[in-house]
Order: sequence, then C-alpha cells, then structure tokens
Amino acid sequence: MKKYARSSWGRAVAGLGLLLIATTAHAIEGLKIAVVQTNAVLSWPSAAGESYIVQWRGAFDTNCPWTSLSTNLSAAAGTNWTSFVHIGGVTYPLLGTGGGGGSQIPPPLFSSSSSSGAAATGDTAAASARKPKKKPVLPKLPPFPWDPAAQSPRPAPGAFALLSGGVQPMSNGPTGSTNTTCGFYRVVRNGVHFFDLANGQSLSGEGLLQIEAGVANPSVTITGFAISQDGTNNAIGGLALVPMDGWLDADWNTVAATNGTYHLSPLVELSNGESITGAVTTVTVANDIRFTDDFFVAGSLLHIEAQTIHTNGTWHLDVYGDDQWIGQVSGSVNAQGYCVYPGIAGNGFSLPLTYSDGTAFPYSSYATVMTTTPQVVQTGGPSKTATNTVFVEKPWWGPTQWAIAYMPIYPQFTPSDGYLQEMVAVPVVTAQTTYGGQSVVNAVFDQSPQAFQIRRLNQGDWNTLRLALLTQVNGNPTVRNFFFFGHGSGENIGGTNDPNLSLSRKDFQNMFNNAKDPLAGGNKHAFRFVFLDGCETASGDLCLDFGIPKKDLAGEEFLSKRGIRPRAFVGWKDKKLIGVAGELNQTHKMFIERFFNLWPLGDPNDGFYYGLKNALRDAALNSSGVPYTQMGTDISVYGSRDLLFYDDPITGP
Repeated sequence: MKKYARSSWGRAVAGLGLLLIATTAHAIEGLKIAVVQTNAVLSWPSAAGESYIVQWRGAFDTNCPWTSLSTNLSAAAGTNWTSFVHIGGVTYPLLGTGGGGGSQIPPPLFSSSSSSGAAATGDTAAASARKPKKKPVLPKLPPFPWDPAAQSPRPAPGAFALLSGGVQPMSNGPTGSTNTTCGFYRVVRNGVHFFDLANGQSLSGEGLLQIEAGVANPSVTITGFAISQDGTNNAIGGLALVPMDGWLDADWNTVAATNGTYHLSPLVELSNGESITGAVTTVTVANDIRFTDDFFVAGSLLHIEAQTIHTNGTWHLDVYGDDQWIGQVSGSVNAQGYCVYPGIAGNGFSLPLTYSDGTAFPYSSYATVMTTTPQVVQTGGPSKTATNTVFVEKPWWGPTQWAIAYMPIYPQFTPSDGYLQEMVAVPVVTAQTTYGGQSVVNAVFDQSPQAFQIRRLNQGDWNTLRLALLTQVNGNPTVRNFFFFGHGSGENIGGTNDPNLSLSRKDFQNMFNNAKDPLAGGNKHAFRFVFLDGCETASGDLCLDFGIPKKDLAGEEFLSKRGIRPRAFVGWKDKKLIGVAGELNQTHKMFIERFFNLWPLGDPNDGFYYGLKNALRDAALNSSGVPYTQMGTDISVYGSRDLLFYDDPITGP
C-alpha cells in the first residue's frame, strides 16, 4: 500500500554540463541523457500507443523560449523505451593557449539520468523525484481529564508541522565538463495523464495527485484543471486543487474520503475554450481510521468525527494545541465503526475550546490523535492510530460589509449594456437597504446606485477591487460579502491568465490567507457570502480561497459543531448562456434580480426567512414553474445551504 505523508517533492529539469534548476510541472519519469560527440541522446520509459512532445532551450531563462524538436513522436515499437537524438545539440569550449585559436574537442561519452521536466502551463518545466517525509511518531500519553484547568505542564510530543521537501539542485556531468553546453530538455506525453499514479494502486494518508499535460499548440495555454470521479465533477472527500502556479496538483487527504474504489480522470481547460480529459486511473483508498468530516476548522468548538475498522471496539483521543498536550477523552466504537461519545447522539461530538472559567484556549491549531482498539484484541489485531490537524478561525461575529463589481462585457450605450447595469444595481440596492447605506464599500449610496465597473484591460480597476475586498476597520476585515459578474473559470475571475487583468486563486489566497494548511496560515479573512456570476466559477476550488468548504452543509455544521459563523459560496459549474448573439440573456437577468429581491424575504413554504438554496430555487422558476437552472448540475451552492441574507445580529454560541 502506498502510504502518503503530506509532502512536496523535489523537481528538476534535465540538462547536461549545467546546474539543474527547480521549476514547476510534471513529465516523463526516468529521462536519461547521453552525449555522443555533438549530439544529445534522450531516452525514457514508454508504452505502446503513447506519443510525446520533445523540447529544448539553450538557457533556463524566460527570455529563452522552448523550441519543439518533435510534437508527436510515437513510442518505439516492440520495446518499453523510446529514444530521440538531438543532432548538434551539444557544443564545447574552444581549447588552446594564449589568445589564439584552438579546436572544439568533445569529451568522452558520458551519460546521466534525471526526472525530466514537463510543462503545459506557460513557460515551465520539471518532474518529480518522490521522497515522502513522514510525520513524527507520537508518544503514548497517560490518562488525563479533558478539562485542562488543573493540568500540570507536559513536554510537547514533537512538531506537528506538515513537512515539505525542499528542492535539491543537482549537477549533471563529470568534473571538468561544466563548460559543456547542452541546454535543457523536457519530454512530456501528449494529452493529460496522472503522474506516478498506477492503476490498482492503494492509497492512505495524505499526499499530492500530480497531473502531466502536453499540448503541442504553443499558442494555447491551460486556464484550469480538475479531477473527476466516475466522470462527474462532484466533490471528492478530502481532495483540494492546489492553485495553478505552474503545477497541476491536488492535495488529497484520503482520511476524509470513504474507503473503497475510485475511478479518477484528470482534465485540463484550454484558453481556446476546449478541454482535454485523460484516461481513467482506478485506485483504492484504505485507511484504518478516517476523519469523515473534511472541513477541518475550529472556532469555540473542536468537532471530532472519526470512523475506524474496529467496529464495536474502543477509542482514545489525545488533543494537542500548537504541539502542547492539553487533554484526552475516550469512548466506544459503534457497529458502523464511528467513535461515539457517551450521551451524545450522532456519529461525532464537539469539545469546548475553553478553560473552566470560559477563557478561550490560546492555540492557533490542534492536532487530534485518535487510537482505536478492536473489541477482542487477540483476534482483532493491534490498535491503530491516526492524526489529524485542525486550524482555529478567530471569531468575526457582528456587522459585515459588501463588495459588488461587474465587467461591462457589452458595448457601451447598447441596450444590453443598460440591462446589465440594471441587473447589477439590484444587489447594491438590496444590500444597502438591509445592511445600511454605506454597506457596499465600492458603491455610492444614491437613489440610483451603480455597482463598481471593471473596465476592459484596465489594471487600475482590478487593483481598486482588490483594495475594496481588503477593507478594514481598526485592523479587522469588514468585507465578508462579495458579488461579481463577469468572465470566470475554475481558477480566476476575469477569465484570463494575465495577473494584471484578473484575480486568481493564488491572489485570493495571498489576500485572505485562507490556506488549507493551518501551519501555513489559518483563516485570517473568511467570507460570509460569495456569488461569482461567471462561467465555471464552481468547477474548481475557488470557494476554499474564501474560507468556504466545498460541500453542502446545514448552518448547524458551523454554529453548533464548530462555533463559527455560517458562510456559503455560489457559482456555476459549466459555461452559462448569459449572452445570446451579443445581447444579455433576459432570463439570466431576471434570475439574478429575482434572487436578490427574494432572499431577504420570508419563504412562503415554511414561514421563515428564505435560506440561500431555497431563494435560488424559487428565483429560477418561470411563470410556468420551469427552472432556469438545475441546482447542483449547473449552479452550485457550497457551504451553508440555509444561509440567511442578513445574520449580523447573531453573536455566536
């Protein structure tokens, strides 16, 4: 079984006579390079039916572009190795004395091997040399009451830091040949493939799924990517796409996934509007202990939901705050394998993160160490232990503000431009009416308010939106609600990879610090409500960058289980028909306006205020009761399905 440790691994670009420099992407493993006189001979493991892109650059510099030596090289027949000869690819220094002359004399044949570089996302190339770093083994701890008010200090059990592997530069070539110039090479399979993931592989723990993509067309770039299960875009437990920064990676914490078989397919979206889906790879997830709720965030409560193979056995939980042991609890395992707490119904329980006097614990993250024991030790095997890390979100109850912006995608002064301005003015009016006249930070309170306009190719407007989203009062973020209309994708709003004319997932993570890894920065600025009204904004993991889980939850999952504020994200899974023949789709306009008009009102179906999902449902119905959208199929809600339009008066548990 392949044991993950959550790690990153060194990558390198293959070269000769030069320092190997780390960069980003994945490609063919086991690339070998040999120098024969003035020729560079590349060879690598291959399989029948595959084809490859082979590229070279003379210097590892963005000003030195990659040159394609072959864009569709077929795998060699009758063997599992393919070779390619770059004729004249190697040059040698002029040898001689004084200032005169000399001759080019090649050194003897030598060869070296390295993982190759691969790039399909811009000007990058690399590969993976996997060296997983395991988490430290935790010591056994004596019993101690959960309430730590009377505890005596205990030594920390060792760092719970999730280890990251550094990139190690390598020298390629014998001593004395460092002036030999071979340049850099990369070989990548055409199409989209998982990198170093085999059919039938068994996975446990946490690690990276890495994607290799080869696109021969140099004018096409990758704008987004995804991993599907059984051909659907439904969320996979514990799987989070890493923001595109050259890499095409997904972090998979399999302890949050159901044990069993997964049929996974990689997919990339291209700048020309097309997409490429790779072949299915079948893997098996098998963990002795699972933390079944993958929203690992704590507020005033720490939620524990664990399932073990030891049905009807017992469990023991040790809890550490920033590596300091703070207490333990124990209980029994039910017939379904869930670790249940005496007297509490359901498959999980929540622990208060306060001392007996009500003072909050000072820790920024918690490590929960669950040990389960079979009912009959002699026949049930040894005890099993698993560790999970949960980060703490600081409270932000009370008043919040809005940022509302749109891209004017229709020519100025045309009817559709006017219709669009009318549409985006509705959320401005609704927010200002309910939250107060100054509640929309980038729209003036006026009888005819207008949403903030992001003009085409205007870098200053994107910077202004960035500042609006980061509005603070007394050092605390106040903008927790965001509505955007415009071009989008699973990786950004703006619909372009140009960092000056869009806001990407990487931008949002840098702005809000909503990192998945609690030790890389906890939720410093989570959002209450985000609606990105653009194509494919729900196809990736943009919701995570706003501190919103990618799952359908009830409000109690936030309030009563974690002691944090409810929040929700709305976006589109696919390309939505918002315009027809250069005109704004009137049905879409009606849907957005009806939604913002309905949501603050009472729901006639139950007499309470509308919850988010019900408001979207009713807003989408036309006069004949036919829905404009299919909930969960094209429009998606992540987070609290029953979020209210206005909940500022809530003060928390």
